[in-house]
Amino acid sequence: FLDGILGGGSDEPLTAAEYAQQRFWFYFFAGSGAGGIGIAQIPSIFNEASVARSVAGTGSTLGGAALDAGPLVGFYYDNEISSADVADAISKAPTAEFISSRSESLNYMASKGY
Repeated sequence: FLDGILGGGSDEPLTAAEYAQQRFWFYFFAGSGAGGIGIAQIPSIFNEASVARSVAGTGSTLGGAALDAGPLVGFYYDNEISSADVADAISKAPTAEFISSRSESLNYMASKGY
């Protein structure tokens, strides 16, 4: 059985169907493992979302017109978000040059500000 999955066994070349059958089981179980890791993160995602929703609408705001970011923002936060507050948060984000200057290595992602 493992010879079919791992590709061992005979020295004859595989047909396309045999090759696909062998690879199916590898990718099926590898994908199942990745799915399990993703599913395990769901409780922490919901916990972080509830923390974000609990502080929404508290603290100071710059006010102004509401940001039209679609219906999901209002559904998620249950209140409107000020476009001035969003612009203020974006203006405080560090530049790509600042991030690159603090990087310990030179790489593409750091040069783009990630």
